[in-house]
Amino acid sequence: MSGKKTYTYTVPVNIKIETINKDKIKEIEETLSLCIDRKLEKLNILLKNVDIYLINNNLIVNDRYNANLNFKEVVNEFGIDIKEEAIEGLKGKTYILGDLLTKLLATLDKQYDFSKILNIKDLKQEVIINPNILFDYKNLEEIYDKELISFLKEIRKSGSVNVKGIETITDGISMGVVSDQNRVVEKLKNYLNNIEKQVHKNNEYLQKGTTELIYNRARQMGYSVKKEINNKQVQLVLVRTE
Repeated sequence: MSGKKTYTYTVPVNIKIETINKDKIKEIEETLSLCIDRKLEKLNILLKNVDIYLINNNLIVNDRYNANLNFKEVVNEFGIDIKEEAIEGLKGKTYILGDLLTKLLATLDKQYDFSKILNIKDLKQEVIINPNILFDYKNLEEIYDKELISFLKEIRKSGSVNVKGIETITDGISMGVVSDQNRVVEKLKNYLNNIEKQVHKNNEYLQKGTTELIYNRARQMGYSVKKEINNKQVQLVLVRTE
């Protein structure tokens, strides 16, 4: 006597992943933009005296009369990449400034608006910028790859990520679903953790940069400045020189 035959079949299923939603995307955009805002608002004290141009999210800062001493040191403390370059058509000292936070915004199809804080000028035709000297942050593509960017775009559009799976059913009982769900959820969680780390790091840069900015401004105004460490915080002691 033969046993009862089992009937097994598979069906496609669609799994909605809501690890990140539209509101979270908007929150990340606003947070990253605010991080850049706060740094540029501080640096604008120095940037008001120079000519500023913008190419591919890189600031081209031309300090024609070398008015800003220790400019590179101050900018670096704010967590902004900077290097000095000789550029045809620009006199004096010229610096290239880049911030990886603008790259993170770009993964969300969001371009940072530098003009809301800085006075951005148009480059003259005789000024030649070699694109190879600009900061591009291509190394970030290892973490924020094409797949992740496609997920973020899908979330912006529909509010979630949809993953296809295959459910096996035997005699009317589900044997489980095989899908990429766990991997996708983990990838989105890692993205959130990375963004959180970048924001935390940026807040530390803001404190360091502000301290360095005050330190250098005070010295230019004729003060003798001493840095002291108190509970891991840098404090400045100003003494007027006679």
